Amino acid sequence: MNTDTRPLKAAAAMAAGLLMLSAALVSASPGSGVTATIRADGTVAGATNVVIPNSIKLQAKHGLRVVNQELTIAPAGHTGWHSHPGPALVTVKSGLFRYQAADCSYVDYGPGETVVDPGGGVVHIGRNVGAGTLELDVTYLVPPATGLRIDAVAVDCP
Repeated sequence: MNTDTRPLKAAAAMAAGLLMLSAALVSASPGSGVTATIRADGTVAGATNVVIPNSIKLQAKHGLRVVNQELTIAPAGHTGWHSHPGPALVTVKSGLFRYQAADCSYVDYGPGETVVDPGGGVVHIGRNVGAGTLELDVTYLVPPATGLRIDAVAVDCP
């Protein structure tokens, strides 16, 4: 009688993994009406330390990935709930942009205004609350070899 249970354990582990993946996909919050175009993607090798006294401080211990992306969001469209592994600078080119936090608070921004998203797991959603197309220019500062977005579970805001 064969008592080797390894194939059964492997199958059970695979089934558990698929179940967890499907649960994550169900709870993820996909965007709607969003078109994204990466315009530049570069890496700063090694440590970065830029200090402008009493004004700006930028430090990265192990390199930095800098990505510039154009986002276009259709009327009533949104990014879905998500966070970023590092800060994102979001400048409104045209339209009306609502940056909404997971506590349901929000601020609306118009053309020429910039949102500083701190990254680091701060969950939020971006919405087009204007009548026309929303155009955003986003610059991400993230660790090298990481993605730009971390999907999050949808938040039920009125």
